[in-house]
Amino acid sequence: MKESRIEKQAIDMLVAKGYSRDQIKTSQRINDFALDIVVFNKKNNVVTENILIIIEIKNKALLLPLHKQQLEIQMLETNADYGMVYNGK
Repeated sequence: MKESRIEKQAIDMLVAKGYSRDQIKTSQRINDFALDIVVFNKKNNVVTENILIIIEIKNKALLLPLHKQQLEIQMLETNADYGMVYNGK
């Protein structure tokens, strides 16, 4: 699947913050959720199955409370440590 411009910006931001590309997966289906970007934890230089960060990509300039609620549900269901709704701004 081709990355959107916003998705590419988010991935570049994660890499700039020190996450490796092998930790970052796009378009993941976990626990019946379609997740835009998932960053998996890394222990002893090995990527684990534990989710560290979920990023929900929104192509709209206005982020709504519903977007935050959706992210919170996904974080609870996947045991992700962190989450972010990102629209490129």
